[in-house]
Amino acid sequence: DMRRKHPGEDFLSDMVNATVDGRELTYDERMNLTTQVMIAGLDTVVNFLGFLMRHLAEHPDDRHSLAADPGLLPNAVDEFMRRFGLVSICRLITRDVEFHGLTLKKGELILLPSMLHGLDERENPNPIMVDFNRQPRRHSSFGQGPHHCVGRHLARTELRITIQEWLARIPDFNIPPEAKTECIGGLVGCVKALHLQWDPATTRN
Repeated sequence: DMRRKHPGEDFLSDMVNATVDGRELTYDERMNLTTQVMIAGLDTVVNFLGFLMRHLAEHPDDRHSLAADPGLLPNAVDEFMRRFGLVSICRLITRDVEFHGLTLKKGELILLPSMLHGLDERENPNPIMVDFNRQPRRHSSFGQGPHHCVGRHLARTELRITIQEWLARIPDFNIPPEAKTECIGGLVGCVKALHLQWDPATTRN
């Protein structure tokens, strides 16, 4: 409301005062858009880091390759996104409908686990293996078409910087043998708890 009355030069001011085909956005549209901007990436990037750090802790060759050559990071981040896609798309059925012989009822939910695209061996040979040099690399971790995530470039940047800065300081780390690493699913999958350990003597400033 403040940005509607006194708009500034920030992104949210531009968004809540925008028009579409000459029409002002409704209150609900403004709330939905600003909510997405405020929360997008908070759970997805953090949860994705759990899978990424678990992989690096368990695969020293990949860890050492990235530490030795940060130029691999853009491809590595995209390969991690393919391998560890974690977002499922959920839609509410608003009316009864027949779809390809299946009866869908109003009020039911459809859940599309988009991470399966990147793990389809018809799209990516040997999809379970992480390969920084994989070409081509196909996945839908950021969605597709009109629902392609507008924050994907920021997410990739956050992940690339996190890996680069971590490995520059802590090139070797592992998961303690006694630690239990539990993964859970849902709309956004996550590693419930990830315990890492390293030798402080090898940590770089």
